[in-house]
Amino acid sequence: MKRKLVYSLLFLLIFINLTVTEVAYASERAAYGQESEPQMTVHFIDVGEGDCIFIDFGEYEVLIDAGPDAAGQTVVDYIRPYVDGSLDLVIATHVHHDHIGGMDEVLKAYDVKEIIHSGDSYHTRFYRDFYLAVREEGCIYTEDEDRVIELGNGAVLRIIDGIDGSKNINDNSIITQLEYGEIKVLFVGDLEETGEEAYLSRLGPVQVLKVGHHGSATSSGSKFLSVVKPQIGIISAGYANEGKHPHIRAMRRLFQAGTSLYGTFRSGTIKMTLDKTSYSLDTNCTLQYSDAGINHIKKESETEIWR
Repeated sequence: MKRKLVYSLLFLLIFINLTVTEVAYASERAAYGQESEPQMTVHFIDVGEGDCIFIDFGEYEVLIDAGPDAAGQTVVDYIRPYVDGSLDLVIATHVHHDHIGGMDEVLKAYDVKEIIHSGDSYHTRFYRDFYLAVREEGCIYTEDEDRVIELGNGAVLRIIDGIDGSKNINDNSIITQLEYGEIKVLFVGDLEETGEEAYLSRLGPVQVLKVGHHGSATSSGSKFLSVVKPQIGIISAGYANEGKHPHIRAMRRLFQAGTSLYGTFRSGTIKMTLDKTSYSLDTNCTLQYSDAGINHIKKESETEIWR
């Protein structure tokens, strides 16, 4: 009887030891999994009336646009804590001032490995300053074309080249899609409804859309939204801006598509954190129709109600 009791106790101790060991191994595997799938951050930087997006993923950093001229130093200072050595990639979506105006300050402040541009030139001092800064930088300078850029750990940035040489400079914007696991984020510069059709067959549903042309009435058409089906949209615009962005008609189309909207003119810089299966924003300040640009709320008829 005593021998059986001893054997039982020994068996129980062995079982407990194996269980504890397995729990420890499981914890180690979970910790390893977390380390092998790091979080990514996407920053929609408040540059007033303009665009600037910064992607930080480990030691890989991407800057998409740099806002207007007055925002250059703001961008330089904001990204400084995140940049590990050089900026790996800079994308100048198109040649308008509110997208490349601050770029010369960025190029002076950081070593840049590569710049992708739309292929357009423009007779403004802002484009001249940008181009001179590019030449001074001496980095790789390429025109956009279909391309997949590996960011590491399965994350990619797709350059989707659909339009070149349009008379509408906004439609020549470089279109990029960030993909990390199940999460997709689409950046469309100032793409307008006239150019969106060129991309309909090349896109699919995304979780997040950087809304085109600051929420202009001429962007975010219904056909486009029926394809990309964004869960949320980020509008980068200045408070009480001259373009009166976002336009209520664009907001209505986005709301009808089931998209929740956020704006830098309300929240300031918006930081999105994502991993392979989920994403979150550091703001819960969603936009309403009352956030439409000044003088946009005009009834098309006496029975029109903006709801």
